[in-house]
Amino acid sequence: MKILFLSHAQYITVALPKIIESAESLVSMGHEVTIVVTHKKNRFRSKSFEKNGVNYILSPSILSGKLRHGADFYDALRRIFLIRKLKFDIIYAIDSRPSVILPALFLQKFSKIPLILEWSDWFGKGGIILERSGPLYAKTLGIIESYFETAFRLKADGATVISNKLYERLVNMGFSEDKIHIHRMGCNVEKFSNFSKQTSRQYLKIPEDEVIFSYFGRIYPADQKFLLTAFKMFKENTSLKVQVYFIGNVKHTNPPIPSYIKYHGVVSNEIFNHYLSATDICLLPLKINLSNQSRWPSKFIDYLAVGKPIVATAVSDFKEIYDSANFGILCEKDSEEDFAQAMLRMLDLRDKWEDFGKNGLKYVKQNLDWKVINKKLITFFNQIKFGDC
Repeated sequence: MKILFLSHAQYITVALPKIIESAESLVSMGHEVTIVVTHKKNRFRSKSFEKNGVNYILSPSILSGKLRHGADFYDALRRIFLIRKLKFDIIYAIDSRPSVILPALFLQKFSKIPLILEWSDWFGKGGIILERSGPLYAKTLGIIESYFETAFRLKADGATVISNKLYERLVNMGFSEDKIHIHRMGCNVEKFSNFSKQTSRQYLKIPEDEVIFSYFGRIYPADQKFLLTAFKMFKENTSLKVQVYFIGNVKHTNPPIPSYIKYHGVVSNEIFNHYLSATDICLLPLKINLSNQSRWPSKFIDYLAVGKPIVATAVSDFKEIYDSANFGILCEKDSEEDFAQAMLRMLDLRDKWEDFGKNGLKYVKQNLDWKVINKKLITFFNQIKFGDC
């Protein structure tokens, strides 16, 4: 099958690696994949190349910075020009921003190619727009993005959603249930190095007697404040030596920073794997709000894939998943007191940490490996293409 991926992401930014993992998995399964993204710098010249079997087309954008992430109508027009004569079996539009949906609708209408429209975030109307982009963007170009988030959903031939919350929202908009597929973000388990905890702690110079709680990747301010408050309560109720690590592009809180909080910033893949291996417990302290209930945090998959116990709040579809496999402790409320208590309970379950980790790795291999996920995705594509829904 010849598949066109249309993404608003720039090549290469944090939004793209998971899309690339999915595309490379599809190629390994015998499919032909082309990804169209935005060039990170070019304003007038496009670029095409092939890497690991995936074809890339980088479209120029006249805008700069965050505005290059899908809001540029010039980018949309250039993409139409670049792909108008190419042949595909399926268009897979990642999100519905102008630079994605306009070329997708063009090919759907004039080339008669079925359009599958993906949905992975609740953006406007109480969604992530304020935390992700700020109030100024929300009141300017964010209005356009919020409109595009939903305006063309019903024009697609099929849809993938990342969570049950978005599934319900799409059905309530009038989309046919039998043309919606819940498509999780997957994982390539082989990308993680199998360092022992002892080896990684020696490499990173972390004392053996410290209990390390870690959060990996970006975090929104409200979630960061929630975690820091909860961890302070937790720290006051244990005599053990405990630390919380932030690994990734996370802004420091205002000084003074307590000694038990460590910000390690963006690190190489090797160092990232060492920090994962050195960690005792992974944290997902996400506020139970509309945006977190609708999305699928990719770090959750990474935590499972390296076999770590997890303390998380009951966002997204975690309740359903925790009920099917025991990964650790799920905090039903997003109160700081409850999350602190959940971390304390995890300390008492030290003899279960290894079992929690094994359960997580087993769940990933059976349900969230890219080949498992993409096999179901291709079946759905064929149903839409050949009208079997």
